[in-house]
Amino acid sequence: MDFSRDGRSIVAARNTLRSGSIFVLELWDAATGEHLETLPNRDHTPEHSGTISSIAFNPQAQLLVSASWDHSIRLWELGNGNSPQALYGNRSEVWALTFSPDGRTIISGAKDGSVRLWPTNHVSNDKYIAGEWSPLRVSSGGRILAALRENTFGLLNLRTGDLEDEIPLSKAQEPERASRPVHFAGLGSLVSSDLGVFVEPIPGAVRIWNLRTKESRDLKTGEMPLRSLNVSPDGLSLVSSTERGTLAWWNLTDSSIAPVSIAAERSFFSGNGEVLVALSE
Repeated sequence: MDFSRDGRSIVAARNTLRSGSIFVLELWDAATGEHLETLPNRDHTPEHSGTISSIAFNPQAQLLVSASWDHSIRLWELGNGNSPQALYGNRSEVWALTFSPDGRTIISGAKDGSVRLWPTNHVSNDKYIAGEWSPLRVSSGGRILAALRENTFGLLNLRTGDLEDEIPLSKAQEPERASRPVHFAGLGSLVSSDLGVFVEPIPGAVRIWNLRTKESRDLKTGEMPLRSLNVSPDGLSLVSSTERGTLAWWNLTDSSIAPVSIAAERSFFSGNGEVLVALSE
């Protein structure tokens, strides 16, 4: 699920069979809740043949990119009804993606740990960053990529591909869960938009990292396994979800305040952090 930068539209993937279609994108008007469009919008013309794992609007809200476990990426031009561009080059399931701040580059992360950079005006892979990284978020200046790999949070220079800084993470996560893409449905939601706060799931809690001081503190979330985490753009709030279909909205500035409980399964903040979208079956 994603919120357009202008706050006007919401997109979500439908990965279950309904109304004769599967692996499609649904768009809604954020203000009215009106359904705007289904992509692809022609019957019996599927694009993705596997689970849609990640979606992102470009900053201008004119393009939409989707990634899938079928190893493909699709770039959709909204409102014209044309077939999307297919981006080729991945050899594994694509688990995560994001746009650069200027909207000219797509950054994708795959199950095999590869990170690839794609110009939006080409249909082939343009650049490759070595290392088993999954992209989280690009800095507002477009120079730094926050990324995640096994037991490490890193800040990568997009021009050189060099690792500029890193933080060792907990090794105590259950290995069978750490390898699943459950936390990869929206990796950008693990870090604030200013790259100031990163949240790390650990057994029974969430570790809150201040990326400027490299100090951390733990927030107890209970024994129920977490399904997703979503930090607000300003780094002041956190929404967690469990497999029971319950969201908890935490105030990160005061851990003594009890979280607000919401009956939903997934959530997403608008670009300015003023609106939270909750998704349920």
